Amino acid sequence: MAPCAQYRVEGSDEYFEEFVRLPKGHQERVTRLLAHLQQSPHAPFSGVTALRGEQTGIHEFRVSQSRGARRLFFTIDDDACAVFLECIVTHPTWARRRDGRSPRNL
Repeated sequence: MAPCAQYRVEGSDEYFEEFVRLPKGHQERVTRLLAHLQQSPHAPFSGVTALRGEQTGIHEFRVSQSRGARRLFFTIDDDACAVFLECIVTHPTWARRRDGRSPRNL
């Protein structure tokens, strides 16, 4: 498959519910990340980490740098030319999401 010229970004309901609750500055930070992901999702971006182990394939973005920092979890599907925004949660409770799923089960 040829490289994607642009990726589409799709968010889950849980992502959108949490995004609107973020302070304006954090929303702007996430919006900058989304613009980056549309063009080159695999290129480095400050605050993004690819998880390892059982969570391989999931990426984490630190939305805030403070204690109890919020994290955005997303996956990249190169075959579909898409980035899927899963959730924004406060660390370290991301393993205990409201629906009981952990990032390794996304």
